[in-house]
Amino acid sequence: MLGTGLLAATIMTVVHAKLGYVRLIGVGHFVWIPMLIWLVFRLDHIIEGTLFYGWLLTLMAMDTVSLLFDIVDLVRYLRGDRIPRF
Repeated sequence: MLGTGLLAATIMTVVHAKLGYVRLIGVGHFVWIPMLIWLVFRLDHIIEGTLFYGWLLTLMAMDTVSLLFDIVDLVRYLRGDRIPRF
């Protein structure tokens, strides 16, 4: 998970350096997709009711919601909304 976070941050930093703060910056989060799939298949190996299990479920839920926002931003960028926000 740490590696995935660092890779996402690197991708987002590069996009920001080249294009500014545009809607495309969230594509760095797309590296979470394989991580989320992997976590889904690992959940049955983690004891339910533990703090770690709860943390993983929370992480997966928050990452999924964030990815939905990033998909919307990507579609808007591809449709022409390319003006930097800040």
